[in-house]
Amino acid sequence: MGSFTLDMERFLGREHSKREEAVKKTATEVFSRIIQRTPVDTGRARANWTATIGNQTAATSEHVDPTGSGAIAVASAVVAGWDHERGSVWLSNNLPYIGRLEYGHSKQAPVGMVGVTVAEFGGIANEAAR
Repeated sequence: MGSFTLDMERFLGREHSKREEAVKKTATEVFSRIIQRTPVDTGRARANWTATIGNQTAATSEHVDPTGSGAIAVASAVVAGWDHERGSVWLSNNLPYIGRLEYGHSKQAPVGMVGVTVAEFGGIANEAAR
């Protein structure tokens, strides 16, 4: 599955601390939406969304999180610890079938999770900047 990068600082022409807060709010909302939109059979796909700072992770887990609340809480905590000097904040899922889920394999998410959320990015970022 490909990746995408968003230049939040350019998008949000605001003073530094306000930009960082807007980036955190935007990332938290984007990550939450992706996790919540992930189809559930066992909950493993939701549990494998992993937020990191600086670099993507290649890890996978056997954990399950059918509601997504655990993955969202961990992602939110990671995002809260981010600042621009630490690099990019990432959300990764390395399960071998995550791409199939993104491209409509599940009737629970026939249009995927990531692409739908990326399409909403502008509105999410504008709301966070307010």
